Amino acid sequence: MPYWAEIWPSSLALASFLGEEVQMQGVRAIELGAGVGVVSIVAAALGGAVLATDYSSEALRFIHCNAYANAVGLRVQRLDWRNVMQPGKFEMLLAADVLYERVNLLPIITAIDQLLEPGGSAYIADPRRRMAEQFLELAAENGFSVKAYAREHCGSGKPVSVNIYRLRR
Repeated sequence: MPYWAEIWPSSLALASFLGEEVQMQGVRAIELGAGVGVVSIVAAALGGAVLATDYSSEALRFIHCNAYANAVGLRVQRLDWRNVMQPGKFEMLLAADVLYERVNLLPIITAIDQLLEPGGSAYIADPRRRMAEQFLELAAENGFSVKAYAREHCGSGKPVSVNIYRLRR
């Protein structure tokens, strides 16, 4: 199964966190690596003006269907975080379970830098992989302050510990 087709515990934890902790009403937000669109759909349902992005065209089609099935309006666009060609800035950037390969860490930091408007916040959810530590070091080196929120996703199996990192300039 492709990575985008999995509903990862980090995306469910981030979606829950948005509903409990973050004011989304009227916020312009972008999600990187949206996959099936869980986080984007929740953000849009909470009143955000959301652009869901993924590298996979198949994922984008699925997000359209998922948004329609949930009666949620959002925009969908292909985006490669290694080469961001997005002409806009957003108040909020969202991403779940994207810190799984070292080669992606600097491109994700660069994408956040390009897409986040001054004063904005990026929320990155990760299931406490060691790769996240390297990401946080890169974030600090690139002028971001980081605050971590510990969560636990209790799905059908064993509970998964998830950290949600808020990055700001």
